[in-house]
Amino acid sequence: LFMFQPAEEGGAGGMRMVEDGSLDGSRIGRAADAVYGLHGFPSADVGHFTTRPGPFMAAATSFQIHVYGRGAHAAYPHYGIDPIVVTAHIVTALQTIASRTIGPLESVVVTVGKIEAGVAHNVIPETARMHGTLRTLNADVETRAKERLEAIVTHTALAFGAEAELVWGENPYPVVINDPVATDRFFAVARETFGAERIHVEPEPSMGGEDFSFYGKVAPACFFFLGLRPPGQERYANLHSPVFDFNDAALPYGMEALVALANEG
Repeated sequence: LFMFQPAEEGGAGGMRMVEDGSLDGSRIGRAADAVYGLHGFPSADVGHFTTRPGPFMAAATSFQIHVYGRGAHAAYPHYGIDPIVVTAHIVTALQTIASRTIGPLESVVVTVGKIEAGVAHNVIPETARMHGTLRTLNADVETRAKERLEAIVTHTALAFGAEAELVWGENPYPVVINDPVATDRFFAVARETFGAERIHVEPEPSMGGEDFSFYGKVAPACFFFLGLRPPGQERYANLHSPVFDFNDAALPYGMEALVALANEG
């Protein structure tokens, strides 16, 4: 069964496909014996593939933090409670989750990627808001990181006389876990199809998130990366970069890999 899945970027389309019965045989065909998927990967050469058994991509959860202060004129900051200053301290303190809360041999990423505050250069605003993401490779680390993040947000705001609200995003993505048997099958089919020199074992998981993870909860699954980097080009724009340009030369390799896996079924 070939699935055309919408809403991969933040919409949890994989979860909705599972809920809609795309894999259990209730809507079409029979229940899936295995699920395979791929994603373009700029760090690998075109025509090459890479994956690994076990955890392959991180669980990803988005969050928003709303900071409530008190507005004032920039010339009289002592009349206000500056939510921008509070936000700056929260962002800085969040970095200690990786450096001081979670062990150095465990994986966690906390990133604030967007901050919104104010409408004028000479006015301290009432509120500030930041958007970020938390990424981990196992549930225990995720639980500890969330608890610490919540404590940092609440108590940092209180220390400055402000208030803060943490809102977790809906439909967080679980860890992508590649089934060992399905992954071994991918390696065998890919090596036979493309040659062993083009197939690589990824040495460590990626901290990127992917809603393919939902498929792995209902059927043995394997997700793999399809190389995009043109021959002889040492550096190639990363995913989500404004200068990224998909290398169409990779498409035939991806299609051939999926066809070969389907034919082996």
